[in-house]
Amino acid sequence: MVSLLLSSLVLALLALVKLPSPQAVPILTGAMTDHAIPTAAATSAGTAQLLYPVYLVGAVVRPGIYQIEPGTCLYELIDMAGGLSDSAASDAVNLAAPLDKHQFVRVPTRQEVERGIWSDPATTGQADSLVDLNRAGQADLETLPGIGPATARAIIAFREKTGPFACIEDLMKVPGIKEARYESLRDLVCVGSGG
Repeated sequence: MVSLLLSSLVLALLALVKLPSPQAVPILTGAMTDHAIPTAAATSAGTAQLLYPVYLVGAVVRPGIYQIEPGTCLYELIDMAGGLSDSAASDAVNLAAPLDKHQFVRVPTRQEVERGIWSDPATTGQADSLVDLNRAGQADLETLPGIGPATARAIIAFREKTGPFACIEDLMKVPGIKEARYESLRDLVCVGSGG
């Protein structure tokens, strides 16, 4: 009986000696698990990269720049903006139209349509519905974020004095438009042939 107990003890000691030390056991670091299992933050960051800005103005409740998903239609954007205002001429725009990246969209009022002040960019050939720095009037320029009457007049005066804008970066040559303001405008404007 003693020999049986003794042999059991020896076997137990041998088993302990053959066990790997705790340092030999591989441990996954936080960085490894981050790559192995996508986190909610990584997933939402991936989704955020699919969004692009569209600038909505005119007869809507909350005009502004909205981040939208590819395939979004105008009626969905208007819904995001709180809907149409009471004065909106909804029948003057195609509410089912799909929206493009960096598009400028204006919903006119009934009064603008009746007076003939508003024309649909789709029928006037305005490139991608961007504001053309070489053709836009003061009212069109004032639809851009951060551009009031004085800055709109300065853009027109610069264009009349120096000739058509050669590139959108020339906007920073206009007095009162520095790099920060240019960055907020560059995706909303284009440079067509002067005239």
